[in-house]
Amino acid sequence: MNQRMPHKRTPLAILVVFLLIIPGVWIGRILAVVFILLFLTQFSAGWLFFDLATAGWFDIVLWLIIPDAILMLIVGFLTIRVTFAIKSLQAANYAVCAYAATAAVVACRAGLLVLAGATAEEMIEGVAAIVGVMGGLYAGYRYVRSRQAPLAATHLV
Repeated sequence: MNQRMPHKRTPLAILVVFLLIIPGVWIGRILAVVFILLFLTQFSAGWLFFDLATAGWFDIVLWLIIPDAILMLIVGFLTIRVTFAIKSLQAANYAVCAYAATAAVVACRAGLLVLAGATAEEMIEGVAAIVGVMGGLYAGYRYVRSRQAPLAATHLV
């Protein structure tokens, strides 16, 4: 391996991660709807007191923020993991990939929220999505880092 450029595949890995986030959000949105249908609809009648006590914010947190954060957590983790599964991209620096993808998601989400004139609920939902994708990308990076160490020891990278 070339010691001067050990991570020459990193820009390509960044591009793949970013391109995988886009369909991952659509797949994750389907999973979020399934989560809402399976879990939240069964328990919504008992939460009327909490919703009244919090002036409707409990409902917003439960129906919008938690599913969005879970969806983006899954999307972030799976995009890094799927990118690492591509044999030619295993030597990439996935810390840089995670940072670059997070920056792109933050810029896109913030730009869309500002341009659309989002309400407070939508802004909070956007922040939850950003925190979710940051957590997922970091978890994916940690997974990849644990797998890259044995590869580097055997000189396969």
